[in-house]
Amino acid sequence: MARAVTGKRVCVNDGALGGRPIETGRYSLEHRKSLQDKVAKFWADDKPGDLRDELFLLRGLLQDYMGRFGEGIPMKYENIVHVYEMVGSIAQTVERISRMLNQTALTMADLQFVERRITDLLTKYIDEPNKRLDFLEELGRDLGSVREHTDQLAIAAGSSGPTPG
Repeated sequence: MARAVTGKRVCVNDGALGGRPIETGRYSLEHRKSLQDKVAKFWADDKPGDLRDELFLLRGLLQDYMGRFGEGIPMKYENIVHVYEMVGSIAQTVERISRMLNQTALTMADLQFVERRITDLLTKYIDEPNKRLDFLEELGRDLGSVREHTDQLAIAAGSSGPTPG
């Protein structure tokens, strides 16, 4: 057994609250090669904040759990509480994902600013009016499809109408 840091119950090799991975002892990964491999896979994840897999897993687990109860058979109180907690976990994960997406999403005001700014820069840097108009027409079609998609999302979410723009 490794010697502990003086006055602490933490291994000298791992450090007292040093924040580095535990290399020896009960919680070290050296004893669990399969766990070490799994942890390495997650360290290599290029999108560690993407919680969709967790959401889908939670929904799958809930569906699997619910499938264990036959039609017309009353559920025990404990089972109802468990389902309620699972649904709560799913709702929290959805809310967390929504907050993360909203923090990085462009608003219609952002898009309108970009549209106006591009128009100004075109006038400044492109001398041929026909090329400017062609560019603005194509950009307008693309932004129009963005607006149409945003309007559909707003209507689906229960908004009172289309977004301005």
